[in-house]
Amino acid sequence: FRIIISVMFLVMVLGCSSQIGGVGPGMEPQEAIVKELGDLLRCGSGVPKQLADLNSFEPNFPISYRAIKTGEMVVLWGIPMLGEGNAATSEGTIVAYEKDAATAGGWVLMTNGTAKKVTAVDFATFRKATK
Repeated sequence: FRIIISVMFLVMVLGCSSQIGGVGPGMEPQEAIVKELGDLLRCGSGVPKQLADLNSFEPNFPISYRAIKTGEMVVLWGIPMLGEGNAATSEGTIVAYEKDAATAGGWVLMTNGTAKKVTAVDFATFRKATK
């Protein structure tokens, strides 16, 4: 029984590491934040409905957590994140975006975990995830 609990704890900790989403060298800083945000939104059980639902994951994802808290990133709450590259999800469904993306363009996060840099015109053509 202790082994099962230990393995479950290890999976939970490793499963919510800030290194999962392929954040790394060669990425623009904002792209890295958006990718990390995708990992943050996938953590925990259930679908986050507000920032408070992610409080326990702040230590693993401090940059993206702060971006949400300060309003730099806007999250469409209550939307499930699917695995990156999941074919069941449309590439054109936004779940989070930089606050100025609608007017000046910027980085967006799709429900399949993809981070994209878009223009304001592009932003208007993408669907926004809804509950």
